[in-house]
Amino acid sequence: MMVRYMTTSFLGDELIGVETMSVEQHDLLVSSPERAFLECLNLPDASSFLLDLYYIMEGLTTLRPELLQVLLEVCSSHKVKRLFLYMAEKANHPWLKALKKENIDIGTSRLMITPTGKNIKKYNMTISKELAEYE
Repeated sequence: MMVRYMTTSFLGDELIGVETMSVEQHDLLVSSPERAFLECLNLPDASSFLLDLYYIMEGLTTLRPELLQVLLEVCSSHKVKRLFLYMAEKANHPWLKALKKENIDIGTSRLMITPTGKNIKKYNMTISKELAEYE
């Protein structure tokens, strides 16, 4: 098995949402599902597979709103926060209602997630047409 160690700083310096997993008698620090999805949205090429990420979001029915709240509040990427909230809303997840969105700073500047596509007025961002029109 190959393990690839990566670090990011857009979720702050604390290890919020990081858990220990034992693999073959080794303890590894791994991201919780909540943190891992945010990390996926932060990948440099995430905009090229937004619909694939949305398919994953549709299955994330058991995310913990308390942990999400903390992660979204410390997250420094407006792009990640807007995409996450948009996808969660589109998937109509019940846990979304528990988030205090007024405490999550999503910024005000216009974001071009994809160079062409559809503008999502509520989140002031342009995303791929295929994601915007996916039912």
